[in-house]
Amino acid sequence: MKTAHKVLIVILSVALVISAAALGLSYFAGGDSDGNIQLIPDGAYKGESVELVCPQSLVTEYPLVQSDIDNIFYCLKPDGSVEFYELGQNMLSKYTGEVNTVELKPECTYYKIPLTVYYIEVEGKTLGYGLFTTENSDAKVNLYSYVFAKLVDAPAVYGLDGKMLLLSTDSDEAYSADKTYTEVFSVNMNKKKCTAITAQRDRNADKTGRLSERWSMFTDSYLASVSKKAGMISGRLYDESTQIYDVYDLNSSLNKPQAKGMYGTFLRESADGGLVYIKKTADGFKSVEYIAQEKTVAEFKGDFEKDFVFGGDWVFDKNEKKFTNLVTGKTVDGKKLDNGITAFCVNADGSEIVAVLSNEINQAVCIVTPDGKVKQYVGENIYSQSIDNMCFIGSSNVLTTAVTSDGACVNYIISAQ
Repeated sequence: MKTAHKVLIVILSVALVISAAALGLSYFAGGDSDGNIQLIPDGAYKGESVELVCPQSLVTEYPLVQSDIDNIFYCLKPDGSVEFYELGQNMLSKYTGEVNTVELKPECTYYKIPLTVYYIEVEGKTLGYGLFTTENSDAKVNLYSYVFAKLVDAPAVYGLDGKMLLLSTDSDEAYSADKTYTEVFSVNMNKKKCTAITAQRDRNADKTGRLSERWSMFTDSYLASVSKKAGMISGRLYDESTQIYDVYDLNSSLNKPQAKGMYGTFLRESADGGLVYIKKTADGFKSVEYIAQEKTVAEFKGDFEKDFVFGGDWVFDKNEKKFTNLVTGKTVDGKKLDNGITAFCVNADGSEIVAVLSNEINQAVCIVTPDGKVKQYVGENIYSQSIDNMCFIGSSNVLTTAVTSDGACVNYIISAQ
């Protein structure tokens, strides 16, 4: 059973959602109900209470995930419905604008996937989400048990007449703000017609029986960086068991990749129109920028899976205890961090890094400044690793979500100032 399905089942077992007022900040360590100081167990992270930098929280049935629109979040439910939330004056609350729906049936491996997409329109931008599962629909769809849908305005360089519909079939990414999409369509909203934006000729089936999901791939983070090239990730030239991909420009011939041999799906368009991606090396990996030829941005030694933690454009090297921006090469010293980093995120200008540490006793939130100084705050249930939604909201606040023993989701706003 996949992680996201496990989380959904745990949360579904909750008969009553605990209110934010009743829950308060009772999950934080540092004192008992009478305010008495408690002894800190050996091996526990030390620091002030995380309550000092976490004045706000909101309890929801399911985790909140940041959308592409500033201060707008969505809450995806297993029944396929979606709720939107907004942040105002450091307070999370239900979105007060109009929420519309559209019924779409994109075709995947000759099956029409029935989707109800809930969408909003804010300052001329369209943004929507939907979910198909074999549990929330009785449609006779084989091969696909989970399909997440995202409806957006495509970057202008792709030249789509309608909206862009992106589909993810990986339930482990259910709450991630940076999903990988393996089916992409243009959508005529009036006719509710979905048309694949890439040619399907010669697209083979993979071992699941589906048409190859490595054929045309996009990620949230790549699409957010696009302005000059209509790029697409594809592993069509490689065995499906590998993590090797190429990059194609949809406005050029698909007979020849723009860049070849990238490892994984990390891809960004740089400020000068180059492509930044990762390549494996004999003793680790490196990030490179490709314009006319590859230029190394940053290089790392160690096991790609075990020795590094990735967060947006950045990576943390556990051995060197250093944060590095994979696009620019900028570094921040992390030597003052305790061990056990689980996740981290960085604001847009790199002036603040917030990391979560976890061990068997408690957790810590660490605010790291560009000169490597660390302020550490401790608690017991600040972040759930199965929910990959940690992100900066603006330049000084961070969203994390923890699942309680009752299955409720506590969404925290942490101040990094």
